[in-house]
Amino acid sequence: MSVILGYVKEDTVYLATDTRIIEDNSKYTETAPLSYKLRKLDNGIIYGVSTTNLLIRQCVNLNAASIFQLNKKRTLDIKYVIKRIVGELEFFLENNGFVKKEDNDSKSWNGDMIIAYKNKLFIIYCDFSVDEISEYTVAGYNLDFYKNAISNINPDEDINGQLTDILSSAHKHIYTVAPPYLLINTKDMKHHLVDEPLTMQTCDSEGQK
Repeated sequence: MSVILGYVKEDTVYLATDTRIIEDNSKYTETAPLSYKLRKLDNGIIYGVSTTNLLIRQCVNLNAASIFQLNKKRTLDIKYVIKRIVGELEFFLENNGFVKKEDNDSKSWNGDMIIAYKNKLFIIYCDFSVDEISEYTVAGYNLDFYKNAISNINPDEDINGQLTDILSSAHKHIYTVAPPYLLINTKDMKHHLVDEPLTMQTCDSEGQK
């Protein structure tokens, strides 16, 4: 399962993930834009899906325009995320066989999702519950490691560099994490691929430098 880091600083949300793909018994790095784990939409929403099932990410990406819409005021709040975005997400996942119904009639799916818009950050959990995040969050696995690391970020220093350092540290111990790392924030809305040592490449919507 991929890990996605989210950090809020003033009016901007910073997001980071890696480019390693785990499929069946193979692992490889994929930097093609269509494989980005963090996707941006024309309405300013950025989202990322952390899951062990690549078909779930593909399902969300194919239906992103319907799932991730702003409210009539062109903003996002937690009530709207719960009612509209979670409802659409559940609809598409269930129609494609990705929702599991529990004995107590609750539903779950194989993943977590992060959504960012301007200075707003939300996480949708595997049981479709939602939290609005004021500081930082992590979607994925090995949460104790990542949450401890991200809680120590210094907001007065470069956020992108510190998020990259967290992923780089994880790469040394966790085989599912590998460079280059993918960064994006809600201010410039540009994808950045970062190798080790820190060398940032900016990519447009077609992935061109």
